[in-house]
Amino acid sequence: MVFSVVAGTGLSKMGRYRPWHFSRMALFAIGYGLFSLLDENSSTAFWASVQCLGAISIGVWMAATLPGVQAPLAETEVAVVTGTWGFLCCFGGIWGIAIPGAIFNSKVDQLVITRLEDEDMRALLSNGGAYGLASGGFITSLNHDPALEAAVKSTYADSLKLAWQVGIGFSLVGVILSLATKEIPRRTELGDAVWLG
Repeated sequence: MVFSVVAGTGLSKMGRYRPWHFSRMALFAIGYGLFSLLDENSSTAFWASVQCLGAISIGVWMAATLPGVQAPLAETEVAVVTGTWGFLCCFGGIWGIAIPGAIFNSKVDQLVITRLEDEDMRALLSNGGAYGLASGGFITSLNHDPALEAAVKSTYADSLKLAWQVGIGFSLVGVILSLATKEIPRRTELGDAVWLG
């Protein structure tokens, strides 16, 4: 929330949204790159710092995208474009969960075959089971067998790593698109707005 306020204030003072679009996509790419370095041995300071960077990029995204969409349109179209923007954000969020989830589950299915000798654990983690069991409580329940616990942790870490690496690709496409975005000056006065109240 704080980063949204900072980005929104900066956008208002600068009157430009394009630098904010570029910076948020660059932060996404850097964040995904750092996320891909996380594993079961990562320190708390490292993973917490990486999550803060991800939060900054999301905060900038929340404040900077709508003004860029609204800038070229007449005031009479603002309600329609705002609703469309909201719908597309939700729709994109669905894909932002579905794609990494599918990548994660697919990679787990590949890795459990070679890393886990325990047939019951293979069956438990396969076909989306690992996604549903992703919790500290599940990992703690494996403390009785350190070899199995290490194999499960490495399976999770490597599956997540692939999902983050794909995210790097998506965010780099966003960086390129943000560079190609045309900067349209924001209006400071209302023109053809119609009061419907």
